[in-house]
Amino acid sequence: MIRCRHCHNEFDEKIAMGVCPSCGTVYEEEVFFDDVSETIPIWDNPISDEREERVSDFSREGASSRQEKEDPRWLQKGVILKNRYMVLKVLGAGGFGITYKVLDKKTNSHKAMKEYFQQGVVNRIPGTTEILVSTPKRREEFEYGRARLLNEAQIVARFQSSSIVRVEDYFEENNTAYMIMEYLDYTTLEDYMIQNKRPLSPEEAINIGVKLCDALEELHAKGVIHRDISPDNIFVNPEGKVKIIDFGSARLSKEDTDDRLIVLKPGFAPPEQYEKIDPKNDKQQAWTDIYALGATLYLALTGIVPAEASDRKADFDNNQDRVCYPHEINQNIPEFLSNTIMTAMAINIHERFKNATELRQALLQEKKVHPVEVARKNKKIKRAAGIAACFVAVLLAVLGGVRWFGVKREHAVLKSASISVWYALDGSEEVQKQKTDAMNDIVEQIRQSDRFSEVKIDVRSIPEDQYATELMKAEKEGKMPSVFESLGENDSYMKDASPVKNVIDRISGDDCYFIKDYRKVYEDGKRIPTGFKMPVIYINLRTISDKPDKITIERLEDLFALDGGEMANKPVVLNKEDEELFRQSFPDYDDYASSLTEDDKQTFFDGDAAALLSDTDDYLEVRSSLPGYFAMIPVSTSHVKCSFENYWSLADGQSENQRAAAEEVLAYLLSNYAQDRLYLQTDNGGLPMDKAGLEAYGEVRHAFSRVLKKKDSITFKEDK
Repeated sequence: MIRCRHCHNEFDEKIAMGVCPSCGTVYEEEVFFDDVSETIPIWDNPISDEREERVSDFSREGASSRQEKEDPRWLQKGVILKNRYMVLKVLGAGGFGITYKVLDKKTNSHKAMKEYFQQGVVNRIPGTTEILVSTPKRREEFEYGRARLLNEAQIVARFQSSSIVRVEDYFEENNTAYMIMEYLDYTTLEDYMIQNKRPLSPEEAINIGVKLCDALEELHAKGVIHRDISPDNIFVNPEGKVKIIDFGSARLSKEDTDDRLIVLKPGFAPPEQYEKIDPKNDKQQAWTDIYALGATLYLALTGIVPAEASDRKADFDNNQDRVCYPHEINQNIPEFLSNTIMTAMAINIHERFKNATELRQALLQEKKVHPVEVARKNKKIKRAAGIAACFVAVLLAVLGGVRWFGVKREHAVLKSASISVWYALDGSEEVQKQKTDAMNDIVEQIRQSDRFSEVKIDVRSIPEDQYATELMKAEKEGKMPSVFESLGENDSYMKDASPVKNVIDRISGDDCYFIKDYRKVYEDGKRIPTGFKMPVIYINLRTISDKPDKITIERLEDLFALDGGEMANKPVVLNKEDEELFRQSFPDYDDYASSLTEDDKQTFFDGDAAALLSDTDDYLEVRSSLPGYFAMIPVSTSHVKCSFENYWSLADGQSENQRAAAEEVLAYLLSNYAQDRLYLQTDNGGLPMDKAGLEAYGEVRHAFSRVLKKKDSITFKEDK
């Protein structure tokens, strides 16, 4: 018996006739073995040095661990398809296809071409191009696979993430289907580790993990579950770029319940993937890929393939787990990262991260993650407390209901009115969607209130580049929206806005931070802010060796004194928009102003500057550009000058009924529910002004916890 190096299933080589019956891998170079301990790191495993040519969709040309094998059934060098793609060589062959390196004669560039060629189902006469189905009874199986490849290509071609392999073309020819993809001069994550003879550093693993989370977010948003995330389907290059490949096992939509082409990889496939999909209790969701990514990072950090999920499930039933925490294997692995990986790999789907966003937050320490066992215990405690709380809530509701009916209805319900709410959309499609969902939820919450039962609310979102034009048009026609996001105080449409003093007066300072400061800054203003931003200093940990948790910056002199004074010779970028915040915060600002580079912030995002003087709104972009390699340092002066943002206004000239309803809607934007939806549950810029929301912000986004400790030192500059 031998074991296939691709799918890891055992089979009799004499009966299999050169092909693994489970996945179709050609195994001429397979090796015999009885048992290889799963605890042997992959670079120390003697089998790893004798590996066959991988069945990957892409193989890095010239990889030392690959030896090109010829097969007469492969398309020969020089064959041209679609009058455009010339075959140069075979990159890999697997159970369901052959991948070639081709020359795109139209663009004179190299591409990768995948041919649907299911081992054991089809064949090709040597020297010809057309493939033949082996027997009539296998034709239905072949037709299914061919149609699936074209469907796969069509869906994957829509993805925009730079961490997903790009599909550029697909077509039918030679009685089969083809998919054209970008050619990657990368290596698999598995080979990368073998070649370097070491596991990844925590920083490398976080960098790769975050980029893969970004890619999985796009996949899952479009209803695709990859179902084969593993070290041999992740390609990396020396610059740290990452690509997910091979969607042959993917679930391409929620309606896709066929599992004929699934190849399970022990150690990486979660337990639910071993079961057939049950439409009534569909367990294969985003968390399925989360498990596989967690297992991949486990291997990347420890060099050890995790135990098979079916074995771990048996352990789980006995309150055990044969997979130990990564930091127990390597003490250099931070405990937060170890907890994150084990949570991703939780056997119980309810204990895993629900989606890639949660996993990314944990990797970047924006979300505190306890060991799985601790989280499980806390959940049981909360469940018990929740039952008790529900009982109390029902009792209070009954008592409250008695008092409610003592209030006259005409005082409780707003009079009949129709109002409109407009807001602007900017940023990425995902950020725009988050804001749209948040605003829809907020307005729906208002509509469900008995107080608004007689009020009709119309909501409209407008792209930011068209927003001012639409408002000016409405202002000229006398059709201004009742409540609207006001982007600029001096924009011409603001002359038809009315003062918001009545709204501010009804908001309690006990519930909302800084509302008193707003009264001081904008006594008779026509705009009310729903958020604010703080000045912060981002530092590049690749250029600054001082420990970030020890850095305190009370004066700019403290920044330039970092690294034993060497910071004085390193570029420090200033975000020009925040210059006044820093000027008013640092007493020695003018002494160092000439040392600040006013280049585009991209200089820092590209890693070419040691520090960036900016604000909290840039956090997500910094995190995306320098994942795991930056720190956000608060301004530690006695008075931190901040700036209000995300303003809203009311239209003048409304009826009394409209005005009353519009003022309540505007005030509601500063409520705990609205602030939570706008700031804690989205990637929109701004910090919440609601007290409960701001206190929770540092817990949800851990990187802000130190910055928000300075909230008692905050004062505001006037934005006029």
